[in-house]
Amino acid sequence: MTDLRLGYYELGWDDDQRFLQPAYVVFVQLVSPDPRYRMNATVAIPAAVNAPGPVEREPRPREPQPARTG
Repeated sequence: MTDLRLGYYELGWDDDQRFLQPAYVVFVQLVSPDPRYRMNATVAIPAAVNAPGPVEREPRPREPQPARTG
C-alpha cells in the first residue's frame, strides 16, 4: 500500500447520488517479481458501518467474446 486517505466519495457527474459518503481511499501499487511490470490502483471502501449506498460504481458488464477455434 502506498497511501490511505479518509474523505467523502462522490460518484461521477451523471450518476444519481443522494448522499456523499465517508470513505477510505486506498492508493496501491501492484508489482510483479519483474520490476518492469507495475500497476497503480485506487480503491474506495466505505468508512461508515451502515453505508447508505455503494461507494463505487457498479462495474460495466463484460462484452461477450467470440469462441476461440483452432
